Amino acid sequence: AVLESIGEGEHVDADFALTPEATIRGRVVRGSDGSPVVGAAVRTAAGDIGPRLPAEGAAVTDENGRFSVGGLAPGRHRVVAFAAGLATSDPVDVNAEAGHGTPEIVLRLQAASSIRGVVVDGNDPVAGATVSVPRFGEIPGGDAVTQSDGSFVLDAVPRGVVTLRVAPYEVKTPKTIVVDRPLLDGIRIVVE
Repeated sequence: AVLESIGEGEHVDADFALTPEATIRGRVVRGSDGSPVVGAAVRTAAGDIGPRLPAEGAAVTDENGRFSVGGLAPGRHRVVAFAAGLATSDPVDVNAEAGHGTPEIVLRLQAASSIRGVVVDGNDPVAGATVSVPRFGEIPGGDAVTQSDGSFVLDAVPRGVVTLRVAPYEVKTPKTIVVDRPLLDGIRIVVE
């Protein structure tokens, strides 16, 4: 219990319960040959919100492609990874228990794409906006800040249909695009 004075002769008693953290362990490999991916960015997002808002986790793989993401709230987590020219084709869902590490999970990376384009508000370029493509729902991935001419480049974008976000704006068009080749160039995002 913590006793805190809030005024002369007044106090508040508060009890706190600490929950042990959960840890997710795994390795990141190339889908084509199973070789380890060194320096891959690993991201987690909680699937169970519950009574508290869990923090997202992040790690970078070591020389053997291994990673450990600690400090997580217990519960269900979705895990993805990306590296230069590579991205998770399928996320891994794992249940992380308080006070324990998970069995080793394996994330397989496939060829990814880059998106180059410009952000405009009407006909005017938008500088300083953050362009992103959330991976598999709400998992943050790479992002790019638009330049003075509204231009941006996003790397390690997974193939398939992706949703475009531009903070702090609302995207009018296109809200989604199909990423089906190594480079998509000339994407024009209109915001309001």
